[in-house]
Amino acid sequence: MKGRRSMTITAIATAILLVPTPAVAATPTTVWSAPGLTAASFSVDGTLALLTVNTSAGGRFEIRQAATGALVRTVTSPEKFTGATISPDRQVVAVTLNDSSSGLTVRTIRLYRASDGAVLRNVRTTATRDLTSVDISSDGRLVAAADRRTYEQGGRVHVHRVADGTTVTVLTTDATTGAVRFSPDGRYLAANVRLVVNGQFASVVRVFRTSDWSTVQTTGVGNLLVRWTPTAPGSGTRRSCPAPPPACSCSRCRAAPCSARWCWASTTRCRT
Repeated sequence: MKGRRSMTITAIATAILLVPTPAVAATPTTVWSAPGLTAASFSVDGTLALLTVNTSAGGRFEIRQAATGALVRTVTSPEKFTGATISPDRQVVAVTLNDSSSGLTVRTIRLYRASDGAVLRNVRTTATRDLTSVDISSDGRLVAAADRRTYEQGGRVHVHRVADGTTVTVLTTDATTGAVRFSPDGRYLAANVRLVVNGQFASVVRVFRTSDWSTVQTTGVGNLLVRWTPTAPGSGTRRSCPAPPPACSCSRCRAAPCSARWCWASTTRCRT
């Protein structure tokens, strides 16, 4: 009896030792900082950081080495920036701003050469509201900027050629939050839009095919920001719970738990 009790206690002790100890989250360590800058994004390859700030003197952006924070380039403008991005090949920085030099406010996409900060082109758009998001396609040929719908105005995506600034298309999105992103393979453009869901306006994401600018799908009820997976052609937006389920294109995706559901523009791909 004593031996059996001893064995039982030993077994319990062994079982306790085998219970995995919860992992302790590592304390984030500051690698570098840039005081005074208010917005930042990374280049596609993660080697550069683009930081921006607006002051009473106008707008300023800085290009820094992502690993060390070493300053690569600083560019200032008398106009304040409303959006900024760096091209996938790290050669061009695109910013959006309001140009009033002619006496009228023109929502403009300005393209800078990253190597020396020289202005390559000012692309005038027909936006009636501020452009709040800008992105450059993976091949560097197109630049897209989105304005948002406010007081029944705006809600469009303005697509232009980088080479000469000509207008390619203007897409109506009716969005109250302007965000726009090209897919890594350049085949799609995702932008915010709004729909009526259960009698109320809801923010969603519309995916356009860049070959003909037709709508591929609208998904992600409750989403305010667009993101792409690193390996297109799959495009995805993570949906927010407990919003109504989006129109997913495969049964596995629809059946996935709410917190893990992803819907893809490519109808042949779906994952949880």
